[in-house]
Amino acid sequence: MPLDLIYRETELEAVDLALWFYRHGPIGIRRPQRGHRGDHPSTPIFQALMNRRAALARSQDDIPEGDNWRAAHDNTN
Repeated sequence: MPLDLIYRETELEAVDLALWFYRHGPIGIRRPQRGHRGDHPSTPIFQALMNRRAALARSQDDIPEGDNWRAAHDNTN
């Protein structure tokens, strides 16, 4: 999954579903056990999903998305 696709996602439910698959999905999709995640390709994807989830959750709390918000959280460049 390309990271820019994650940062363009606007639906919190879609991010939550992707996180669910990385945590509880089939063996081929699920993240490895602790101790085996460091260099695994899913680690940056999982981190990006968690970051995007936090950003979307904040935006649903009626925090205005002004210029400062975009400078700190908009990763679409």
